[in-house]
Amino acid sequence: MKKVEVYCSPSEAGGVREYLSRVVTYFESIVKTRNGEEACRIEFYAPAPSLNSILEDLRGLLDLRRRDNMITVIDVETGAGFPYRYGKRRLLGGEGILSRPLDILLEEAEDKARLNLTYIALASIAGVVALIGLVESNPYIVIGAMLVSPIIAPIYSAALGLATAKPRLVLESVYSLALLLAFAFTSALIAAAGLQLGHYDVSLAPPRLDYSTIIVPSLLGIAVILSEASNTLEALSGVAIAAALIPPLALAAMGVFEEGILLYRGLIIALVNVALLVAFASATARIILRLRRKKGRGVG
Repeated sequence: MKKVEVYCSPSEAGGVREYLSRVVTYFESIVKTRNGEEACRIEFYAPAPSLNSILEDLRGLLDLRRRDNMITVIDVETGAGFPYRYGKRRLLGGEGILSRPLDILLEEAEDKARLNLTYIALASIAGVVALIGLVESNPYIVIGAMLVSPIIAPIYSAALGLATAKPRLVLESVYSLALLLAFAFTSALIAAAGLQLGHYDVSLAPPRLDYSTIIVPSLLGIAVILSEASNTLEALSGVAIAAALIPPLALAAMGVFEEGILLYRGLIIALVNVALLVAFASATARIILRLRRKKGRGVG
């Protein structure tokens, strides 16, 4: 047997009452939210076999993107409970990105858009490590640079800001991304100035601007949203996305002291990759948000 608590605004409570009156006996009370507003708490008990269908119907009646709207499921035997909107994967198998509230995604995006000393330090370290990896023609060192790069954070924030029409979030994300890329390039440039560079081995250099440098960042842009918004394989996606940006910047830094063509080649590839990453991540976010509205399910 499960105990279910439904928290919702008074305007949405009518639909919940009407539905529950046909399937279970419920109890209702008024509670205060954190903002001091009134909300309805509706409680009922249901056997586990029939609970899934009831919860699915309730999802269609409530806008769970609102922080004060929530469905909590409690196991009567054990007393253990969890919020349904976060525990849906555990209860019903989950829907990945579709199971997370939009307000939570936006809060996370705002946090990721803010520049801090840790991000700056990691971007600078990534630039230096990538440069050393290119100079030594050592792919393992280059991979190390990708591992520490924080570039995925502002890309995700910018994409979600574009998809949800949040200009302030977009501007803050683009500003942070530009500064992180600038720090990565500058640190690589300083490191290149301090090294006695011999002839550069182009075997590890990013390719020229061709179909591969168009397709790869485009696919990675899709991965940005799918991984970050669903908290799935974030680290691996971050490594892959850094691969599209950090090595080209290190290549451009080397071009200042060796072949000028490397400077332009690296900067152009990096800029094109940034544009494709943000564009495809934003398009993916728009499609996902549209699917959520189409299904009328209101949870992220």
